[in-house]
Amino acid sequence: MLPNNFYKRLPIYRLVAAVLIFITISVCSIQQIWYSHWGSDPRVFLHAASLLVKGQDIVSVPDRFGLYYVYPPLFAFLFIPLTFLPVEVVIPFWTVASVVLLGWSMAAFYSGMMGRPFFSIPQKTRWIVCFFTVLLTTRFTLYHLQAGQSDIFVLALVVLGLVLLSRKPAMPITVSSFSANWMKPAAMSRALPN
Repeated sequence: MLPNNFYKRLPIYRLVAAVLIFITISVCSIQQIWYSHWGSDPRVFLHAASLLVKGQDIVSVPDRFGLYYVYPPLFAFLFIPLTFLPVEVVIPFWTVASVVLLGWSMAAFYSGMMGRPFFSIPQKTRWIVCFFTVLLTTRFTLYHLQAGQSDIFVLALVVLGLVLLSRKPAMPITVSSFSANWMKPAAMSRALPN
């Protein structure tokens, strides 16, 4: 009797989840756009990307809010195609990308832990896994989305690395080399005095 009730209500659950995701993306994007006095990570990434395109130093030139770029160069590089767009378009794009990457990270991590594809498990189990994962991380996820931080992107990169490591044993050298090459300049710039 329980599975029948769940499957009968599944369209309602999907609709409620879609509406909640849409409201969360909208509210968090609007907050970032309206509260421009403190800046947000997408603004800093766009500023660094425009400096990168001009061939200038991305670390020592602050944006108009006085925020310095203290992130891996990878983010500035990834934002280069977005430099021609207004920040009011980039912020919702970044928020949607963060939500999509969070969903992918949950599915990929669960698949890695269970040793089988996420969508091969029953729908009810998937909903329970996703519900409790989101419930337990809501505070942190909302903070991330409100400030446009890069944490979910980094999480997705780590999960991708773990997925690649689980597929081929020779991957540790490649993953660690990639991480070192992209993370080292940002870490060095923080460690060195001005």
